[in-house]
Formats: sequence, C-alpha cells, structure tokens
Amino acid sequence: MSNLSSQRAKAGRSSRAHATKARHLLGNGQIAEAEVFFQRAVDADKFSSDALTNLGDFYFKQNRPEQAHRCFARITALEPKNEVAWRNLGVSCAATGDHQQAAIAFGHAVQIAPAYTNAAHGLALSLMALDQPLAAIPFFQQVVNRTPQDHEAMFNFANALVKIGELDAAEAAFSVAVLIKPGFAMAHCNLGQLYFVRGQTQLAISHLSAAIETSPDLFEAHNNIGAAFQRDGQLALALDCFQTAATLRPGFAEAHSNIGSVQLALGNLAAAARCYRHSLALKPDNAAVFSDLLFCLQSDETIDDVELFAVHREFADRFEAPLKARWMPHTNEPDPSRKLRIGYVSGDLRNHAIAFFIEPTLATHDRARFEIMIYSNHAQFDDVSLRLSKLVDRWTNVSSMSDDALAARIRNDGVDILVDLSGHTANNRLLAFARKPAPVQSAWMGYGGTTGLDAMDYRITDQWHDPVGLTDPSNSEKLVRLAAGSAAFRFVADAPPVGHLPALAGRGVTLACLNSPRKIRPRVVTLWSRILAARTDARLMIFNASDDAVQQSLLEQFSANGIDASRIVFQPWMSLPDYLAIHSQIDLALDPFPYNGCTTSLHALWMGVPYVTLAGDRAVSRVGAGMLAVAGLQDWVTHSETAYFNRAMLALSDLPALDRLRRSLRPRLAADSAARPQKLTRDLEHAYRCMWQQWCGQNHPG
Repeated sequence: MSNLSSQRAKAGRSSRAHATKARHLLGNGQIAEAEVFFQRAVDADKFSSDALTNLGDFYFKQNRPEQAHRCFARITALEPKNEVAWRNLGVSCAATGDHQQAAIAFGHAVQIAPAYTNAAHGLALSLMALDQPLAAIPFFQQVVNRTPQDHEAMFNFANALVKIGELDAAEAAFSVAVLIKPGFAMAHCNLGQLYFVRGQTQLAISHLSAAIETSPDLFEAHNNIGAAFQRDGQLALALDCFQTAATLRPGFAEAHSNIGSVQLALGNLAAAARCYRHSLALKPDNAAVFSDLLFCLQSDETIDDVELFAVHREFADRFEAPLKARWMPHTNEPDPSRKLRIGYVSGDLRNHAIAFFIEPTLATHDRARFEIMIYSNHAQFDDVSLRLSKLVDRWTNVSSMSDDALAARIRNDGVDILVDLSGHTANNRLLAFARKPAPVQSAWMGYGGTTGLDAMDYRITDQWHDPVGLTDPSNSEKLVRLAAGSAAFRFVADAPPVGHLPALAGRGVTLACLNSPRKIRPRVVTLWSRILAARTDARLMIFNASDDAVQQSLLEQFSANGIDASRIVFQPWMSLPDYLAIHSQIDLALDPFPYNGCTTSLHALWMGVPYVTLAGDRAVSRVGAGMLAVAGLQDWVTHSETAYFNRAMLALSDLPALDRLRRSLRPRLAADSAARPQKLTRDLEHAYRCMWQQWCGQNHPG
C-alpha cells in the first residue's frame, strides 16, 4: 500500500470513529457535543462525502439549512455526478427560500438520474414555488407514473393542475390522493375548495367536513368551509367557522377579511370595515381585501364622497404607484380609423347578473370594425359562458394567470382598448390594469364608482348615474356618458306572464325589497316602517334573507319602529324562474338606499312591478333612477325621504292605475329593448373610437 493510500485509509478510519461518537452523543441528546464530533469527522477526512453528508443531515435536522447547504455544495464539488448530493443541495436551497437555486440543483440530480423520483418531485415543487406550474407538470407526472401510491406527489400534482386551470384533471388527482390515503386532510381540504370554486357548494362542504373531522386544527379547512356556508346562506355557521380559523391561526389575515364579508352580509358595515382594515394591517399587500373594503364603504352613508374617493386613491397609492416605473410604451399601430381590438375583463361572465348586461352588447358589436376579446377571470365555465363565448372572436380563461402574466398576455394580444367589467368586486383584475397593458383602458359596468387608478383612463356611464358635475370630482377616470344609457339588458324571454295587480283581490297590499338584506340600512327601515304604518293592510316581503341572524336583526329594527313581525315576510334565495314567478304576489317594490338595486329592479319592471327610488349623490345611489329613466318612469324617482313616502302612498292610493301600469310595463320594455342594444352599442363603439383617436393624437400627432 502506498504512503498516500495509507494516509487516506487512516483519515477514513479517524473520520468514521468521530462520526460514530457523534451519533452516540446525538442519541443521548447531547446536541452541541455531537456537532463537534460531526465536524471533527469532516476535518479528519476532507474528501469524505459520507462525513459531509452526516454533518449536512445534522444541520438540516437542527433547522440550520444554511450550514447544511454549505456541506452539500462541497459534496457536489467533490462528486459532480452524485445525484443524491444534488438532491440534498436542492432540499437545503429550498429550505432557505432560494427556490431558483433549488430548481437548478434538483435539475442536475434529474439529469444525472432521470428515474430519481425524489429529485423530480423536489424540482416540481421548486418550479411551483417559482410560479411556474406548467413547467412543473411533467415532473409531477413522472413521479406519479413511477410511484402511483405516493399520495403526497398526487396531491401536489393536483395543486399544480389547479394553478393552470385544469380543474377536471385536478379533481381526479385529488380524488386519487384521498383514495390512497382516506384520512388525507389537506387533500380533502383542497378538493373541497376546488368544488367551491366551481360552484358545487354541497360537495365542497362534504370534503371540507371530512378534512376537519380528520384534522380539527386545520385552519384552512375551517376558513374554506366558512366560505361555502356563506354562499349557502348560512351566515351564522360561516361566521363561527371563520372565527375558529382566526383562533387556530393568529394573524391569519384571510379569516379576518372573511369575518368582514359576513358582517357586511349581516348589514354591520362598521364591523365589516374594521375587519377588513385589521386584515390589511396583517397583510398590507392584499389588494382583494382592499377592494372588499371599498365595496363595503360604498354603502356607508356616514362617509362623504370626498373621503370615499380618498380611500379609492389610497388603493392606487398602495398597489398602482409601485408599478408605474414598469409601464412600457405601447406599440399598437396609431391609425385612428383602423379596426380596433377591444378586450373585456371580468370575473362574472357566467350565470351572474353581469351577463344580462354585457350579452346584448356582445351580440351587436360591429365585428367588421371591432375585434372582441374576452378575458374571463373565473374557473367556472357554464351554459351562460358558452353562450357568451360564441359572440366574441376570442375567449381566454385567465383565472390561473398572475397579474404580470395577464398583463403580458393582453399586451402580446395587441389589445387597443381594455375594458374592466368588475371594478372593486370579487374576482377583479385591477392589478393587471394597474400595469397599463393596453394603450387605452376604461372601466364600465360591475361597480358603481371609480377604480381610483391612474391607469384607468375612462369610466363609461350615463347622465342618470353620473349627472354632469355631480360625481366627476369623485372619479380618477374621465367620465364618458352614453346617451342611450350606461348599458342594455337582456330580459328573460320565457318569464311568466304578467297578471293583474294582486292587491285587487282585496287581500291587502304586498310591498317587496328584492335586494340583498345588507342594503337595508336603519334609515331605510325607518322610512319603510312609515309606509307600513300608513298602510295597515300592507305587508313587506324581503328577499334573500334565509339566515336567522339577518331575519332577527331586521325584525328587531322594524319592531323598534312599531311594525309587528307578522307583517314582515322573508323569502330565501331561489332560482331565477321561481324568483320571477313570485312577482305575481308583489304590488310595489321599494328600492333601498344609498345602495340601490340594479338587476333585480329590471327584473321587477319586466314582471310589471314598478319601484320607488331615492336618488343620492353618488353613482351607486342613482342606479334606481337610471333604470327608471330608461323605462320612462322618471316620476317614480324621488330626492328626499318625504318625497319617497309620498310617491309610495300615491301609487297605493289608486290600485286600478297601478294595475294598468303593471300590464303596460313589459310591452313598453320589450319595444325599447328591441332597439336599445343596437343604439347603445353604436354609442359605445363611437365612444371607443373617440378614445382611440384621442390616444393617437396625443401619442402620435400627425
């Protein structure tokens, strides 16, 4: 044996002896002493990958990934073809949060040993952490093909499929994961969330319940099942679940914002706002919660328009201002008369109220002069989505895209005018707009007010929602008022026929609030109580009020105003056909304020039921006036509570006249709706052309 070989052998024996001593010390709980001997093992034989591996493993198990990283990096330098060392290096990089380097290390391991599933799984997880789910999919697929009983890999594969929007495949993968391991709580939790996103509420509740049963401390499951209960109208249960999630995970911002959403649904605006602000204090970068706060404040009449606008501008300061340095020039051809690409962005292009408003315009766009592109920000694609998709040139589901990716897609698609249909409502993509991906950007329907963004050049409205000079100072956008009204509406062609006024049967008068109970503010209850007190033969029907807490709160408010509970009738949420049919029992509708009804008001008019509205000084409190103006019922618009009371009394004082109006409304609206979509869309297209010409003139003066 050569002298060098003898020295190496001696070093190896010494290293192994130190390692044996280190393991013995570690087994006795002598951690500091064990570290000394693991280090001595490395010092004794600096070329021993085993000694470095032992020290690296020790550091990793002691939650010291930086030191572990140095050990594994030395091994890869000594043995570049050691796939296990590269995999361990990847694990240590991921533990320090360096997912880019982790992906590189795992990639080396997979390149050396393509069948090394642990490395492939690590690479896939690192790509997910880098927000590259599409790149991760093949590696997850490789792992589940080679190890089909690996429930963790199947679960992670399903999560990646969710991220790229392939929900059917994700459902199958989650289902396999829970079959492999029936008590897999997180798989049940995420499968339940998938069903929630797709609108399958009862399946969501079933799987989320299974997750909680298996793992009672799983705060995500409590939070998600709360959302499902809330959608199902069970607000008390939802609130309890959200509060449990917040207790289980102190500082869980999402749970506090969800508590706010329940408080808003219960009509507790101040409590809701506090919850949203608390959530933002915990997670200041959550734009969706800030939008929830703004939506909540729209209904708060204690906040004046100046303050409300200031909070909208605060949204822009927080989320848009940091992006402005990244705004890039637009390369769209500056031809003022060419065919334009219009992109509509919405999270509501499905069985949702927005579909009633956007469909007539999509159906009547001049496709020779405008190319229409849809960016749908909801995973659900239902029959309504299918119908709408056939009216446009291109439909892209963007629900799984990041804001950067969506902005890049819009820019690459060459969109000339980008139109937002959500505002600060759920599933909005305002942060994509804040990146200024299109030369011209405009807000339209979906939200009764400003976005607050500088990137939003215009807001499309009309003279009734936004009278000239009244609301202009409260908008960051330039207001564009369409002469034919702010939107057309697709009335339900197969709605039940309109019958005679039910009050003519002599069984009293039925008034109705067709809107969300959260809009019924204390001032509204007081005014409606005056009407009920003056018409002792009247009862009030309140819709969408299936929750006991909501009912009890409203009954207490009416009781405080002298109205007996027997005169208040609550109706649960119901399907559209049933909802339209029940209008046969209603004589007169009462519009809440300051946040008026919208879609419900138009359905009511179609069913022959007029309503009284009180117009305010912000767009959301003038929606009722706009709908009535379109129907030619301007005399039903009031401007004070006294006038509101008097108008209701006048209508109920002449039931035959109310009956005649009832039976004239649908023919009147039908005649108008036959012509309105074409007229409104031509007005809209003219507005688009003017916006475009303005941009061409400003950016490319001839």
